[in-house]
Amino acid sequence: MLLKGTFDVFDLPELILALNRQKRTGMLTIENDDETYTISFFNGTIVSARSQYKSGEDALYECFLLPYAKFEYNDVEVSSNDRNIKESTLVIIVQGVDLKEEYEKLETIIDSKLWKLNDEVQSESISLNRNDFKVLLLLQDGKKLKEIIKDVGVKNAIGSLKKLIQIRVLTTTKSDEVQDRQNIQTI
Repeated sequence: MLLKGTFDVFDLPELILALNRQKRTGMLTIENDDETYTISFFNGTIVSARSQYKSGEDALYECFLLPYAKFEYNDVEVSSNDRNIKESTLVIIVQGVDLKEEYEKLETIIDSKLWKLNDEVQSESISLNRNDFKVLLLLQDGKKLKEIIKDVGVKNAIGSLKKLIQIRVLTTTKSDEVQDRQNIQTI
């Protein structure tokens, strides 16, 4: 079976679910302007994912964030021994959709610089891991969310950013334009 298309017509969760339900064995290739990804299916289950720079979940979850991409699926022999994805296909779909929603929320905050470091946080009261510190350094260097994800991976970047906001190390601010609109509405 050969299947070609774009994500503006057929989105990734639908495509994965269709291949899963039909118990397909083959290779899904996804291309956008920046990178090419391959996802291998064995009897409908995702067994591996790769890109030029990443493999496993990091490569797989990046595919969910692509706003526009071309894809091509071909039935080909795939070995289940080359497995680098451990989650079930349905869990992957749910997590991928959740990560995309979180990404869209965070992208506005991070890329529009609608955040600041909270100077009033008591350092003794928080616990940060290596990824959290790395994300903080990347933010301070002015990196956009896509760049942070390329560096630490989708799940790590989004998880650390959510944690940093939740424990109030990062606080969100409102742009002057949004603040002006709210001020006008209250008058």
